[in-house]
Amino acid sequence: MRYLTGFLLLVNLVFFFAYPAIDSQTVHNAGLPPLPGNISPLVLLDERRQLVKEIADGQAMVMIDAKSELPAAKIRMPACFTIGPFADLDEMKSARDMLRKQDYRPRVRTEQLVDLTDYWVYIPSMPASRARAIVADLDRQGMKDYYVSKNHVISLGVFSDQDKAVSRQQLITTMGYDTKLYQRSITRQVYWLNIETSGHPLPDTTAWRQLQVQNPDITAQKVNCE
Repeated sequence: MRYLTGFLLLVNLVFFFAYPAIDSQTVHNAGLPPLPGNISPLVLLDERRQLVKEIADGQAMVMIDAKSELPAAKIRMPACFTIGPFADLDEMKSARDMLRKQDYRPRVRTEQLVDLTDYWVYIPSMPASRARAIVADLDRQGMKDYYVSKNHVISLGVFSDQDKAVSRQQLITTMGYDTKLYQRSITRQVYWLNIETSGHPLPDTTAWRQLQVQNPDITAQKVNCE
């Protein structure tokens, strides 16, 4: 009886130490029956994170239909573009409507652009008597291209070219007067259309070619999807 008890104890000890060594691969190779269709396999969180990373890197493949015989297809990640700028509101609306007909859902974005217009050379505001004396001296030196404006500011010319403005400023300096050079500008509002596409890149589409025909100055810039 003691021998039988010792034998059974030995068998239990062998099973106890051997059981943890049986891994999932061994179970898989054992030819166990597949899970029922209404039961999903258990996926560890680390495995799911790795799959998401591989999909984002374009490395993972996914079946279109698990029950079909269609080949595996690579997932296309969405791409986002901003199209513009449109200087005219009506042109932007026309482009937006055309994109909607192409099954896009454009979102309008506005932006303020600052355009430099010209360069102004002048002598700042001063008392009237001082302005009259400077003007008289400029006349004696042959400088006739000036204008005395409000608050006795002496305007010495407006130039579209910066080099010409600097030359005028240097000329007045040789006559003994300090001048200012001011860059004048205007602010205008422009419009952009933001779209998201999950198919072909935008520059390869018919919609983009139509937009360029109607608006040859616009661009399509790829941006982060938000």
